[in-house]
Amino acid sequence: MLFRELPLPEAARGAAACAWRFALEDHDPPAIEHIAPPDGATNFVVIVGPDGQLMARFIGPALAARRIPVMRGWSYAGLRLRPEAALAVTGRAPDPALSEPLATDGPFAAIIVDLAALAVDDWRGGEGIAAALAGITGQDRAVADAVDRLALSGGTIPIARLAEQAGIGARQFRRRFLAATGIPAKQYASIQRVRRALLLSLGDPDWAGIASAAGFADQPHLARDIRGRFGAAPVTVRGYLGGIRHELIAPVRFVQDAAPRGG
Repeated sequence: MLFRELPLPEAARGAAACAWRFALEDHDPPAIEHIAPPDGATNFVVIVGPDGQLMARFIGPALAARRIPVMRGWSYAGLRLRPEAALAVTGRAPDPALSEPLATDGPFAAIIVDLAALAVDDWRGGEGIAAALAGITGQDRAVADAVDRLALSGGTIPIARLAEQAGIGARQFRRRFLAATGIPAKQYASIQRVRRALLLSLGDPDWAGIASAAGFADQPHLARDIRGRFGAAPVTVRGYLGGIRHELIAPVRFVQDAAPRGG
């Protein structure tokens, strides 16, 4: 299995974090149930079949892992939007329940064309994505800053401190974060902690040490949170993610960030 992230042109970075590609490789089983870690972000997803079939859809911000049937010969690519910019890009309020098919010749055609090329490993730099997203950002700068701080800290910054840094009260901050991203700030922080823990486990599955490093009170709290997000024990989740070959950009704010490129 291969998961690859690609940087976007500067013009797109106010609206999207990165593009990505997932594919089964020749030595993989012909079909699997892929476990996609939650990322707290809305994604464009494009699927290209072996005979050129093309499907596209919006997928809302995941709070828990999604189990997705994937097949060898089919290719999958996506555009991970910044959580607070999803409404500005899509015109839809960010919602974990969102799963909406898209017309491939509709208003997002330029994005879909770039992602379809990426899906078949023919990435052309994302200029169509850049043209479509140029100048688009989320409308709440305080939330955008908080998203960055939570992602880069692995969700360890207290919500009260984020509110203080934004110069607003904690209740108002939580309300604005939910309105902008579709998920509560506490949930987004929890997702980032779980992702950081799983990232650390890919290097050294010392769960007690990981719990401390990722900001959990103790190992049982870590195990409970991973099971709550994935429906499986940490060792099971780590075993699956460890079988994926990663090619990643840096810095990336999501689960596989620090895995060695190509490792």
